[in-house]
Amino acid sequence: MKTTAAVLLVLPTIFFLMMFVYGPLDLDAYLLFGILSLMSAVACLGWAWFLRHRSRKLAWACMAVGSLYFALLVVVPILVAVFGHHAPTKSTRAEQLGAGDAGLRFPVYPESGGRRA
Repeated sequence: MKTTAAVLLVLPTIFFLMMFVYGPLDLDAYLLFGILSLMSAVACLGWAWFLRHRSRKLAWACMAVGSLYFALLVVVPILVAVFGHHAPTKSTRAEQLGAGDAGLRFPVYPESGGRRA
């Protein structure tokens, strides 16, 4: 019972780290380790439910780890998808043209009649 709880407490963290280590190299590895991390987090939540009367400390630890990784892998991406897109901002004509100095003109000096000195 304690060995299973210890394994389930460590597995989500290992898979989560592997997701970010191998994720930039291959999208399939990113998805595989993300799914494994999510499955082990759900298993940890289930094990916490099983342990709730036998060992309260292990149950609380499994519940905390499982809830944390469930939130990181499910809730946060949903919130980013819903609230992460910002409305496009208005750009200036110079930014649209792609020229940084397109809007710059020679300065006009009013005291010299509009001519440069």
